[in-house]
Amino acid sequence: MTAVEFHEAAGIFPLLEGQELAELAADIREHGLREPIVLHPDGRILDGRNRYRACVEFEPQVAPVFEAWDGQGDEIDFVVSLNLRRRHLDNDQRRVVAAKIVTYRAGRPTKYSQSAKVSREQAATLMNVDVAGLDRARALIRHGAPELVSIVERGDVSVSAAADVAELPEAEQREVVARGAEEIAVAARAARRSSRARNSTA
Repeated sequence: MTAVEFHEAAGIFPLLEGQELAELAADIREHGLREPIVLHPDGRILDGRNRYRACVEFEPQVAPVFEAWDGQGDEIDFVVSLNLRRRHLDNDQRRVVAAKIVTYRAGRPTKYSQSAKVSREQAATLMNVDVAGLDRARALIRHGAPELVSIVERGDVSVSAAADVAELPEAEQREVVARGAEEIAVAARAARRSSRARNSTA
C-alpha cells in the first residue's frame, strides 16, 4: 500500500502515540472504520491521520476509507472544528495548537483556501487559552528541539518549563528530554535562575 502524505494543516494537532494509537487500532479492527479519512484536494490527508495510521501500521491491516474535502471555507477551521470535539487536550496542548495556528496562517492562502492571517488574540480565543501562554508556545516552537515540542504535545510537560529549556543549545535540549519529564523541570528551573541572574547584572 502506497503511503499517503499528511497535509500541514492537520499537523496543528498532535498525533496519537503508544497505547492511545494501539487502542484506536483495536477499535477499528473490532468495529470498522466509522469515520472516513478526509483528503485535501491535493491528495494529502487533511483529517484522519490517526485513523489512517491505525489502519496501516498495525496487523492485520485495514483498508482505509477516504472521502474528499469539498474545499469550502478554510482548512484550518475545518481541522479545528473536528478535533476540538474529539480531542481532550490540556491547556498547554491547546497553547501549542494556538501557536501553530498563528504560524500556519502567517503564510499566503493557497488555491484551495481563504486562509488569512489570524491575530494572537484570535487564536487564543479559538483555543480558549491565554495570549501570554500562546506566546510562550510560539517561542518553544521557534527555538525548541522537535523532541521538546513533542513532549509538551503529549501532555507530559508544561509549555512554560519547555520554553525555558528551549533557551539551551539544541543538543542540550535533546539530552534533557532523553532523561525524562522530571529532568526537564529541573533544567527549566536552572534556566530561569540563570536568566534572572543575567538580568540582574545587566
